[in-house]
Amino acid sequence: LKIYFKKEIIEIQKLKTESLKEIIPTDATLNEADKAIFYSSWLYSTIRLLTSIPKYQNLEALYKKLLISKNELTTKMEFLLEKKLCIKENGQFTMGPQRTHLEASSPYIKTRQISWRVKGFEKMDNNSSTNLFYTAPMSISQNQFLELRKRINILISELNQNVISEKPDKIACLNIDLFDIFDEA
Repeated sequence: LKIYFKKEIIEIQKLKTESLKEIIPTDATLNEADKAIFYSSWLYSTIRLLTSIPKYQNLEALYKKLLISKNELTTKMEFLLEKKLCIKENGQFTMGPQRTHLEASSPYIKTRQISWRVKGFEKMDNNSSTNLFYTAPMSISQNQFLELRKRINILISELNQNVISEKPDKIACLNIDLFDIFDEA
């Protein structure tokens, strides 16, 4: 019984210290000033991701898709090109490194999370059957909470491994929120 509970304690401690940084590969690293810009708006990521889809690899197609001013698009694209998050070859834009990652301790994480969640709130108005929005406040045991956290980490890890195996044809955003309302251990 002691051995069993010792293993359980080790798993719980590992789960508490295991950060997403360790399970999500990162292909590009930005300095602090660049992070402040890149993570300030969902548009930087969206523009970058759109360039992975052949029909959006030029400014006119991006402009028509995003419905933002040409000046704003040009400014954001110049930043992405300068930081090599996008690449321009033969007049076409392509996505640079596959993945960036912002650590949970970053001062920019809240802005990034909020900007994508606001996009999610906007999409809720569309009432599309392909979108999924799920909120589940619950009472749960500590063991169930830790197991759920572990399973979500596995899902995130698998997602990051599998997403690069197929050619993209759309831009999507996955938000998974699981949190202890009162931060109890």
